[in-house]
Amino acid sequence: MLAEVLRVILSFFLKKRAEFRSYWIDFLVGLCIKFIFFLGTLYAMPIQDGNEAVTRIFGFSLWYLSANLVAKLSLIWVSTIYP
Repeated sequence: MLAEVLRVILSFFLKKRAEFRSYWIDFLVGLCIKFIFFLGTLYAMPIQDGNEAVTRIFGFSLWYLSANLVAKLSLIWVSTIYP
């Protein structure tokens, strides 16, 4: 069981490495855009205290992860319809 789980994890990283090798410029541009959005949400208004900064970082992280989840789910839906 453990060997199978390790094989799945290894195959995931191999796939990501191959994708990165093919689409590295897309990853780089996407990372820059995410960084710009992160800085925009963090510094759009002056931060009053540490709690507000933590709330903004948590909100951005939640937004990013939910957008990533929606994108993955839409890819599953499209790949099911158009095999």
